[in-house]
Amino acid sequence: TSEKSPFLRVIHEEESNEIYRTPAIMAVSAFKWSAARRHFIRHILTYILYAITYTITVISYSFTGESTNLFKSDSAAVIKSISFFVYVYTGWYLIVTEIVQLKRAGWYKYISIYSFFDIASVLLPFAVNIVSILNIYEVINLKYSVYNTVLAFTALVMWLEV
Repeated sequence: TSEKSPFLRVIHEEESNEIYRTPAIMAVSAFKWSAARRHFIRHILTYILYAITYTITVISYSFTGESTNLFKSDSAAVIKSISFFVYVYTGWYLIVTEIVQLKRAGWYKYISIYSFFDIASVLLPFAVNIVSILNIYEVINLKYSVYNTVLAFTALVMWLEV
């Protein structure tokens, strides 16, 4: 604790949460809360958009490998393309966000179970989508029972992230 600032030492040594009830800390919290709230709401909405577009791109192909008509209109290909573009864009945004957090915090502070799920919830769907595309174009031959298991695990990781 000697490496920490005096403020952090007081917080660490305090037995209760009395430090947070002081007027100075309450003023700083109130001042910073609006910016923090906007950041977290934007990040959550971005992740929800990422999850929705991932679901649309995965469900666009049935688990038997045949293209399904998810949307009953003639513009299904356009909707799939837009969904895939938004999926890739939001995925890269979330990856860059994690890289920025890693650079700010450093390796030792960044490595935790929460950061692991942050990274896994973005990279695992990317990997599943790449494998799905390679399977569609017959670059690789994938058993659908294995693919369904990986999809279920990916959905679990994405759900744990939310």
